[in-house]
Amino acid sequence: MRTIVAVTLVMVLALAIATSGEPPQVKSEKPTPIVVASDAIGKRVIIHGKLNRPLGSLLKAVGICAEESEPKSMRYADSLFLVVESVDGVKLDEAVKLEVREFGPGQHLEMKVGKRYEIRGYEHGFFFSLPQPALDLYNKTHKGRNFATDSGYIFVTSLVVVTAKEL
Repeated sequence: MRTIVAVTLVMVLALAIATSGEPPQVKSEKPTPIVVASDAIGKRVIIHGKLNRPLGSLLKAVGICAEESEPKSMRYADSLFLVVESVDGVKLDEAVKLEVREFGPGQHLEMKVGKRYEIRGYEHGFFFSLPQPALDLYNKTHKGRNFATDSGYIFVTSLVVVTAKEL
């Protein structure tokens, strides 16, 4: 009897692998985080941004300049965005909206909302806001000076503009 059960189990697993191409996966509520050392980023670990290119790689993006319609935090105050339609000459399946930032000190972006631009630059990533434990500790130790955030501690990307040409 045990032999029949074992053979049946092996056959079911073989059938599942043959039909899906992969062993069956156990579904998890939360994905397992991938832990990497910060000094591995850019060397052994390459992070892709929303434009599906490695962060920091020079690219050409074409899109329409826009404002944020619903500011979510102080970060968006007076910010301009580019609704990217194509990257390096390839049309995106779905447009991507990224905040645009100046390349360096003294550069002033003269982009107008509603106009189409060709941007040469790169996508940049950084952590934004405050980790909840640090926020809780600050509020606990600085009575009367509570600080609040609604965005949480998140990784965001923006498009750093080296050149912008109106089309």
